[in-house]
Amino acid sequence: MITIFKELGYFKDDFSFPEILDAYLKETGNSIGKLNNFKRNYLADNYYLRYKASLEDLNLKKYQENASHS
Repeated sequence: MITIFKELGYFKDDFSFPEILDAYLKETGNSIGKLNNFKRNYLADNYYLRYKASLEDLNLKKYQENASHS
């Protein structure tokens, strides 16, 4: 979700995935076991691609417009 919304321009470009994730976890009170491992490996993990595809399947209007300009 963070990566999709980052691609859509919801976050300033100078904020990294780990920074946004830290802010999300702090604000929501959620936690992730082995957080540092997650941060290092999530974007290279096949699960990331599956979840990203699932979000793309939602056909979010703004996402579709952004993808067509790529």
